[in-house]
This record gives sequence, structure tokens and C-alpha cells, in this order.
Amino acid sequence: MTRVRVAVVFVVAAGVLAGGAGLALRNRRPASLREQALWVLEAPDALELFALDPFSDHAPDRPGERFHGFIVLGRAAPDGIPRQQVARALWRGLRSDEPLRECFYPRHGARAFRGAKAVELVVCVTCGHAVIHASDSLSADVETTDAPEVALDQALMAAGAKPFPRLEDLLDEKHKLRLDRLPPGTLEGIRP
Repeated sequence: MTRVRVAVVFVVAAGVLAGGAGLALRNRRPASLREQALWVLEAPDALELFALDPFSDHAPDRPGERFHGFIVLGRAAPDGIPRQQVARALWRGLRSDEPLRECFYPRHGARAFRGAKAVELVVCVTCGHAVIHASDSLSADVETTDAPEVALDQALMAAGAKPFPRLEDLLDEKHKLRLDRLPPGTLEGIRP
């Protein structure tokens, strides 16, 4: 009987310590911009989404509202449960502080607020690269997954904003860009 009590006390103590460690991690100041973004996205007070033209950063003369250098094609501000679902998808997507640098074809942007903290994300789910911008003018490249893509596209379309086509939808069978599949005006003002 004594061994059982010792085992129960040990399990309970381990659980209390583990819970305390988790609480300590939640209450400590985020060490990186990725951790700051995760904290904000865990329970955002407000969330704004952007459909971005991924080719527009090469066309600085093209008119239009910009979000970190990319033309904004549409926006959405989900509230309630949809906001939590999109924030959770973005949260799940942010994997590490080491981005995979491939194409950087960002079709999505997000601005999230939690209290006085704000973060902005420019997201390319095609290559798994996102850039986090903080309210104090710092930025960081991070790795992301394709987890947020569907939630972002659905939230934007629900608000009447049409996301830019996926890169895979713009390529032919030989993986060459089909210019006829680009939305009108995409290549306007692009400098070689």
C-alpha cells in the first residue's frame, strides 16, 4: 500500500511541476518574434487578413494599397469563431525560426492584435516561408506549413475578396509559368 501512495504522490507532483512549467512558459516574455506571433495568435483581439499579389513587389510603380511591399487585392476581418479558426491555423503553421527559402510567393498577409501587441505576417505556403513584422519595426523570417492556406482562402472569399491563384494553378505540365493564367494587370510595371 505504501508503494501505491508513493507512486500516486510522485505522479501528482510531476503533474503539478509540469503544469507550473507550462504556466511559466506562457507567462514569460516571448524570446523571439515567432514566439511573440504565437502568443498574439493564441487569442487575438482583432485579426485582419489580406489577399496579396505575389508579383507586385517587383512593380513598385503599380498603384494600389500595399502590405509590406505587396499590392493588396482584398481584405477580410473575421470575427468570433472564424477569427479564432484562422488565427489557430496561422498559429499551427508557424513551425520554426529557420525558414525554407525557395520561391517566396506570398498570397496572404495577416495583421493580428492582442492587447497592445501587434504582429503582421506575410505568408508563402508554397515554399514554407513567412516573414513576421512586429510593431517595433523588427522582422524575422520563419518556417511555415500549408496549414493556414485553406482557412485564409475561405475567410477572404467569405468577405468577397478573391485570393491570388496558387502557384501550382499557374504552371503548365512542364512547370513553366502560363502567362494566360495570370490575373489581368499582374505583370504591369514589372521591371526585369
